[in-house]
Amino acid sequence: MFLGLLITIVVSLLASLSVLLIYSLMLINVESRTFEIGVMRMLGFERLGIIQLLFVQSFGYSLPAIVLGLFSSQLLYYFGSFVLSAQLKMGSEIGRILDLRAITIAVVLGVVVPILAAILPIRKALSKDLMSSIDRRRSKVKVISFTITRSVSRCRCMYYII
Repeated sequence: MFLGLLITIVVSLLASLSVLLIYSLMLINVESRTFEIGVMRMLGFERLGIIQLLFVQSFGYSLPAIVLGLFSSQLLYYFGSFVLSAQLKMGSEIGRILDLRAITIAVVLGVVVPILAAILPIRKALSKDLMSSIDRRRSKVKVISFTITRSVSRCRCMYYII
């Protein structure tokens, strides 16, 4: 019971971390490609085409991770089950292949995470008006400038000689 809860918490934390990672990658990509997206819209790309483009890019980040993750987890599970059955000296063998439920959960998370992570960057890309997205002269990055001044207070001390 406790181990299942612990694994659920770890999987939830890793899923939310991957959403945050893909979100930040997509947001940086949308910010750097604002002009390109504006030109596509000017040439007649529909909103659905831009949405599909950004979703495909989002899946481009996650699909190699799904394949690599499933391969490495199968490899670790195979050797881990071999070592565990040798250490416990069990009469019956532990299965050497990942459970279908584990593979299903991994694939579902690998599909759902990029969809969730791409929603806000897509909304940001489509919310900009056409004129501001194709304006090359205007900076797309908001600059915050601040100055630190140090006030030097001079201590006026009076010395008395007695």
